[in-house]
Amino acid sequence: LEKRVAEKRKSRVDDDLQHERRKELLKRKGEEQERDNQLEVYVGNIDYCASAEELKALLENEYGQVNKVDLVEDKRSPGSGRSKGYGFVTFDSPRSAADAIN
Repeated sequence: LEKRVAEKRKSRVDDDLQHERRKELLKRKGEEQERDNQLEVYVGNIDYCASAEELKALLENEYGQVNKVDLVEDKRSPGSGRSKGYGFVTFDSPRSAADAIN
């Protein structure tokens, strides 16, 4: 009986630790998402044939370091690499993102 009680206590402690770890991870993920939202910019009116690499090079030349470019692909032409003419660019700094918007 004592062994079962001790095992339940240990199990509860382990559950509490896992719960705290999950909360901390979610908090960090939320902070990262908030930071990414400040750095992510919608870009429209992109030539349908433009590649992510071309857009990245253009924006880096004009506004600063770009971490990621996500062009929205036209689902009607799968595998063609043809975009829908818009996407999202994640800059390295809030200043670069703000400069690109203005």
